[in-house]
Amino acid sequence: MNTCIKKTTVTLPEYSKINQNIVNQLDDLLSEVELKKVKHSLTKLFFEYINLNVDYIEALPEDFGDTANDLYFLYNFLTNIDNELNATE
Repeated sequence: MNTCIKKTTVTLPEYSKINQNIVNQLDDLLSEVELKKVKHSLTKLFFEYINLNVDYIEALPEDFGDTANDLYFLYNFLTNIDNELNATE
């Protein structure tokens, strides 16, 4: 957790899907969780799920590829945020 928080004002482009409420929610999230721990937990859950279903790999849900893709982008999102926060410390 970041104990020394420097508040910055962010100006969002007009076309952005992000609004001030989302920025506030992200700030709250980043104040409460350790991103490295969350990334580790996501990875662990994913591989445990695969390991538990390895004998039934053909029986994985049809949308499993979408789920894996979503987790990949979430993991990268968290990694980028973590990198940015560590770069400013």
